[in-house]
Amino acid sequence: MRGKMIVTAIKNTNSVTAATNSVFIYPQVSKTLRSVAEYVENNTNLTDKIVVIPETMYLNFVTKRPADNIFDSLTPMYFETFGEDFVIKHFSQTKPEYFILNNRDTFDYGKRFICEDYGKQFCRFVEENYRKTAIFGEGQYVMQLYKRNDL
Repeated sequence: MRGKMIVTAIKNTNSVTAATNSVFIYPQVSKTLRSVAEYVENNTNLTDKIVVIPETMYLNFVTKRPADNIFDSLTPMYFETFGEDFVIKHFSQTKPEYFILNNRDTFDYGKRFICEDYGKQFCRFVEENYRKTAIFGEGQYVMQLYKRNDL
């Protein structure tokens, strides 16, 4: 029975492949992710650190770009555990080349949307130190790519 459930789950998803890695995700997300992955592969270096917020590590996986060593996601519990000032200080020091913010609903972590319901100071930090260079998707799943100002 379990094997049948896994096959059914895969049939209801789309594959996103970039470089040599693939993931299976829901159709409404796959179009946006494909666009972002293509942009990342064509416009960034393999060594560029890309931090996807609040969470979408599969983008780092499919594009083979590094994420952050400590904060590979920033759901509400990270801000509650470490404090927003610590998160901002960390990224001020590590200076990733890119941030990608998405509108993933994090209701399952107790707060819904980054930059609206939590992480407001962090989002101001990103907007002050990075410039928005691309927007992907629409509606329920949008990803905004920010490139560090000195690049």
